[in-house]
Amino acid sequence: MGGCLGGRSYANGTDCVQLATTFFQLPHKIQTEEFLRSDLETRYAIYLCGNQYMRPATIYLAEPFARGGKSVADFLQPKLARANDDLTVRDIVRVFREMRRSGTYDVANDRDLMRLISARVESMKVAEWKESVTRMVEEIKR
Repeated sequence: MGGCLGGRSYANGTDCVQLATTFFQLPHKIQTEEFLRSDLETRYAIYLCGNQYMRPATIYLAEPFARGGKSVADFLQPKLARANDDLTVRDIVRVFREMRRSGTYDVANDRDLMRLISARVESMKVAEWKESVTRMVEEIKR
């Protein structure tokens, strides 16, 4: 079930261990409902915990997060600018890719955002994550 990745047990000030025994024990449908009722900061923390702490990762939360379209893109852009680790860059770009897939925001035509995404991907240190995120960016551009 839950497992610590790289010793990290907090995301955006939220205790991922606590979420592992509460939020992530709920059925997926209830998780999605609770997730969408939460404010953006809480969603962000849940999303990062789910993808960086939980095993298996809760990548399915990218879809409901992406539903917020431009307001979520505007929220995530400064988070991406401040991201100082590959996993956070990966997880934020995954939401942007989901926006492209679902049509909730035209990320590819947001030049400032695309420049930021490209810069953050270029600065990634782990080759496997960089390659994976580069593929996500290519999907956003299509």
